Amino acid sequence: MVLAFGEMAMGNTVVTSDLVTGHPTTMMPPKYWWSFMNKQPGIRLHRSDRGATIEAQVADDRIMTLTLAVLNSEGKPLNHEDWIDCLTVDRSGDDLVIDLGLDGMDDATLHVEGLAEGEDIFPCSPNPGRNASTILRAVSGCSDSKLNNGVYCRHGDWAMELVASGGTVVSKGGGRACGLSAAGPTVRVKLTPHFFRDHRNSPYFRPQQYRSPSTVPAGRISWYAYDVKIGEEDVRNVAEWAAENLRDYGMEYITIDDGWFGGSSRSLFNVPPEVDWTTGNGQFPSGMRATVDTVHDQGFKAGIWISPWGCSGEELETHPDWWVREGADGEILKATWHGFAFVDATNPEAVDKWLLSGVRAQKANGFDYFKFDGMMHVAYDAYEKTGDYYPSK
Repeated sequence: MVLAFGEMAMGNTVVTSDLVTGHPTTMMPPKYWWSFMNKQPGIRLHRSDRGATIEAQVADDRIMTLTLAVLNSEGKPLNHEDWIDCLTVDRSGDDLVIDLGLDGMDDATLHVEGLAEGEDIFPCSPNPGRNASTILRAVSGCSDSKLNNGVYCRHGDWAMELVASGGTVVSKGGGRACGLSAAGPTVRVKLTPHFFRDHRNSPYFRPQQYRSPSTVPAGRISWYAYDVKIGEEDVRNVAEWAAENLRDYGMEYITIDDGWFGGSSRSLFNVPPEVDWTTGNGQFPSGMRATVDTVHDQGFKAGIWISPWGCSGEELETHPDWWVREGADGEILKATWHGFAFVDATNPEAVDKWLLSGVRAQKANGFDYFKFDGMMHVAYDAYEKTGDYYPSK
């Protein structure tokens, strides 16, 4: 994000603002200013002879700039000279929250407006549980709900929230930006760095390691036509038909969904005790490598469904330290359709011997694409209910 500091610049020096009062306190060359800004994430208010702005930063990324204005009772903007000395700033000792108000201007309304920018940023309600009347909603694509009062940046794992009695408007801009505006007698701006890592019990969440694909994978998945009854003959028929009718229109993947792995059957809808992700079942008598070859021969990439998080077999007794527990000294946490227990991904042996064994085997068979299912259950049915299990490790 590019920020303009024109109103703050004075020759080769920059005025910084006190974190409590917001008034100018220090003069320093720009290079030292950037060093100061880069130390900690936070929200900072800057006053100048042209008005006031709010800026936020996470790590080395400057992620937001908001311009402050004040409107009279008729909704018309006031000159900044008429309100700048009435602007109140309350931080409550926290550099990540700033509460703005107007002292002695009961008929006036604060208005803040600007942009938040970041990779994979989208509108949302970062803290929807503040009151019992909150409406839970889901959306496919970018949300334009009027209930949104903030943004989340997936790549940076930070959230920004604006709370004002007059309402908050969040609009999706082009590419990496979301527009933000809020109005009311008071306005709160809250930055939450490491949102999922520190505040959603996901200490190993590292979104910076990955990038969203530039294009959406185009292909066919077997679940809706065959559910768990998919077999190698079905895959061959689909690949041949798609090669004749769909390949020239951009279709790229033929993906085998649930029902292929060792231990499963045509009547089973959960992960069985004898699950074996390294091999196919009787519905693939020629083996998974032969099925991959069938797909490749028709000019497609081969995809496969896998959900190796749970276990119901003898490994619960032979390797009791592989599984997540209900607290530091609790019993093994009961899972859902994945199996009786969830794998503890902080245990290197469990990751190597259980979680990744099937992935390695199917990668060796030539599969190009993996659909990892059940992430919602992993996050909410397991890792959100472990209490002090992870902090105690």
